Amino acid sequence: MVTVKCSYTVVPSEPTPKGPLWLSGIDQMAAWTHIPTLYIYKPNQNLDNFVERMRESLSKILVHYYPLAGQLRWIEHSRLELDCNEKGATLLLAESPKTLDEYGNFEPNHSITELFPQVDYSKSIEETHLLLAQLTRFSCGGLSLGLAMTHSLVDGVSAIHFVNSWAKLARGETLKEEELPFLDRTVMRSADPPEAPRFDHKANEFMPMPLILGSSDNIAERKKETSVVLLPLSSDQVLKIKNRANEETAVSSLVRATRPYSRYEAITAHIWTSGSKARSHDKQQPTTVRFVGYAAQKVREGIDKLTEEYMRSQLDFLANQKNVDWIRGGLHIVGVLNGVFYGNPNFSIVSWLSMPVYDADFGWGKPLYMGPGNLNEDGKALILPSPSGDGSVIIALRFQTAHMEAFQKFFYEDI
Repeated sequence: MVTVKCSYTVVPSEPTPKGPLWLSGIDQMAAWTHIPTLYIYKPNQNLDNFVERMRESLSKILVHYYPLAGQLRWIEHSRLELDCNEKGATLLLAESPKTLDEYGNFEPNHSITELFPQVDYSKSIEETHLLLAQLTRFSCGGLSLGLAMTHSLVDGVSAIHFVNSWAKLARGETLKEEELPFLDRTVMRSADPPEAPRFDHKANEFMPMPLILGSSDNIAERKKETSVVLLPLSSDQVLKIKNRANEETAVSSLVRATRPYSRYEAITAHIWTSGSKARSHDKQQPTTVRFVGYAAQKVREGIDKLTEEYMRSQLDFLANQKNVDWIRGGLHIVGVLNGVFYGNPNFSIVSWLSMPVYDADFGWGKPLYMGPGNLNEDGKALILPSPSGDGSVIIALRFQTAHMEAFQKFFYEDI
């Protein structure tokens, strides 16, 4: 059992801008809850004064990322606003009696929950820190960094950029001008009053998710037991999946690709089709993968929609909503059951393939592993680069337990 030894509230080391910070419609779409990520480091001897070094460097990086030291608050129509007030971030120091090997491959399930700071959602949103970090030392000398960052302020790209910048300061280096964050969210502001949307967003990214044929809701699917697995793909397997997607499209009369499909598009299509087979869907069963997306062709169509004109139209659509609670799935209250559900017969697949997830060297070397702290429901998948850097990947997936064996069978046999 992990024991928390110390808890610190870390504030910016210099004065930072104060007052309210407007959040865009896209910021409003995300649940304000915290997204956990985990970094694992091998045993090493370069840990002298590492706690003080982490506190000082966190204090310095919060000068540049001062919104993460603020607090969210509710304003009119269930919208969120950020109060930049230097209340700070949480840094915990913990110890585990286990070795790294005893945690296995750190797949995102209940066994690694103790490596993350636990957020007390019984408190009001105004009392909750937006960034929490936990340093855990293992009995073998290894180290983990568990992070919890609110999704209303950061996505995967910005979170990883923040961690890598923090690591650079912890190594005693300085940030270049081009490495500093761009914090002006008003570039995402609509006209006042907002224009009419130019696209049908309710029929696209905000459409109701398909249900199992014959069902009137997804409550039964939500309650089914799920499991988590980490699925490795070698560089050769990735290449085979990508080549097959492009070869099949080349002979298809339905869609002609203007450029080769990427690894993300091809792997997403492979997950989607393998999952549909494993779930034994009826041939008439509608199924959606978020990215709202023939498999690779549909993924490409979804990606190609995201032009600046389309995103500006989406911002106008969001600005025209009198209440935005329905967009984040009713998650004004944490833990409600009516949030958006991407499970059976659907998927939600995210890629971190292009992100420098293994650059977070705080002075004790690059991480052995970096991955999600949890995948909270059926159909959630994350595509990660492997630490080997040879083009192989790791797929973290939560799937209904009853279908997991069949999924893995199709996933590997169909390569």
